[in-house]
Amino acid sequence: MQTNDKQELKEAMQEFLKKYLEVDMTVRNACKLGKQTCLLELENTTDKIEVMKKKNKLRSIGNENVYINDDLSKRQREIQQIIRTKGKEEKNKGHAVKIGYGKLTVNNTEWKWDYQKGELRLVGRNQKN
Repeated sequence: MQTNDKQELKEAMQEFLKKYLEVDMTVRNACKLGKQTCLLELENTTDKIEVMKKKNKLRSIGNENVYINDDLSKRQREIQQIIRTKGKEEKNKGHAVKIGYGKLTVNNTEWKWDYQKGELRLVGRNQKN
């Protein structure tokens, strides 16, 4: 990501996806957001889903810290931060925790974000966290 040229960045990101995630797809648009951050627009949702499924392969790059995240609105990022904080608290208590988009699983008990009430709620129950 040493370039600001959009075409070079687009080609570099396509090569990155091919090399590290083993996916051959077309990047529609690439935009550098910061020194180490890039926003990619893929051709279709199917490509995006495939990239998101394979992003765990980035752990094997070595000393590099590379992350792929969904492009979220400010409110969505705030909600995910609340969920991550709750997950961290539960993990510190020794519980098995899995965090997803808008949901949290603690010891096989699922919590989901209730967008109407603006809170994390147990699935199938009228209790809040």
